[in-house]
Amino acid sequence: MFQFGVGIASDRASAWERYIRTLPSSAGSRFAARTLVALLFSLISIVPLIAVVVLLTPVRLDLLAWARVLVALLVGAVPLALLGIMLGYLLSERGALPVTNLIFLPLSYAGGLFGSATDQLPGLARSISPWLPTRQWSDLVLDFGLRGDLPGRQLLFLTGYGILFGVLAIHGYRRDETRQYR
Repeated sequence: MFQFGVGIASDRASAWERYIRTLPSSAGSRFAARTLVALLFSLISIVPLIAVVVLLTPVRLDLLAWARVLVALLVGAVPLALLGIMLGYLLSERGALPVTNLIFLPLSYAGGLFGSATDQLPGLARSISPWLPTRQWSDLVLDFGLRGDLPGRQLLFLTGYGILFGVLAIHGYRRDETRQYR
């Protein structure tokens, strides 16, 4: 989310981005390419982390559980990547960094990415936490990745967030295209 939000806002002013916009590709294909590359790099960076966990900690999961954790991590990353793409196209280069920080940190904290269970959060954070995409992602990793439970609710929420952020990202892309190229 953070890389896309700040990176895309910065890239929009570059000559390379103007050139890329002249090529025959849709916003959806560009978003998919960015997201797939980000997921690939995430996967590459997760593998050494898993190796360290297996070698140096008492955590023991079977191969199927590790596969579920990886799937949950990658599935949950897609809506957040789309949120970052949306922010990158809706915000100016100067506004992207502070606004993305102001969104990222509360989402991470209230969403449980720092390890906080919902009942451990303060009042306001506790009340909004179950509705956040980051909480759904955290729950997906815990419920599906570690316990093997079917993730119906989390997948529904994450899909909804992905659609919402994707539609808003396309809107921002088209708005930017209209401002810069017409």
